[in-house]
Amino acid sequence: MLATYEAEVEQILQSVYATMLGVDAVRDDNDFAPDEECLIAAIQITGAWTGCVTLGLAPATARGAAAAMLQIPAAEVTAADQEDTAAELVNMTGGNLKSVLPGPSSLSLPTVVAGRHFGFRVQGAELLHDLWFDSSLGGTRLRVYARQS
Repeated sequence: MLATYEAEVEQILQSVYATMLGVDAVRDDNDFAPDEECLIAAIQITGAWTGCVTLGLAPATARGAAAAMLQIPAAEVTAADQEDTAAELVNMTGGNLKSVLPGPSSLSLPTVVAGRHFGFRVQGAELLHDLWFDSSLGGTRLRVYARQS
């Protein structure tokens, strides 16, 4: 059985959102509609612990997060701004998680996928955590995968 880090994962996302975006992220059982366009940002952790962290951002969340992080009006946010912000959020989340996992380990570069009706799978990994959060910006889905034993 793989060790789980749910409490740490929750605290990390809440801390990243408070620090980087100035909003509170609260665990929530509701999710955004699966057919809605979204951004998924992913980052790999490799080393003593190997896995992947993904953030799924609803459209309003991606736009609001970019506006908050870049300190610009939401109307001026571009698709590239949203992708860069999603990449930075998953990088911060993954980096903070890496610090509580067995080491040594390193982070990959973030990857961002945008669209609707697409699948996302981490090959050879087991889903450890699938957590939903709500904030004043909208919904976020945080998933943590670990290499299968």
